[in-house]
Amino acid sequence: MEADCSPLMSAARRNDLELAERLLEAGASADGGNGDEAEEVDRPIHAAAARDNGIELLDLLLRSGADLEARGKGGASPLTVAAK
Repeated sequence: MEADCSPLMSAARRNDLELAERLLEAGASADGGNGDEAEEVDRPIHAAAARDNGIELLDLLLRSGADLEARGKGGASPLTVAAK
């Protein structure tokens, strides 16, 4: 696991769908934030949106309650990240 992020964020960055499913089933927050929604930090949904093959992970995160409007670094939404 990467030292600067949650286990779910690490799984999302690697597009590890199986691990993400297990973490969410164990109670991990789909938003993977630090509880401060005002802070502009990338969340697992941003990492999944940045991947060309992240659609299954995006679907899992959204079904698990991830915020499609969450703002990441620079104020980018997951949709903005996906469009790049």
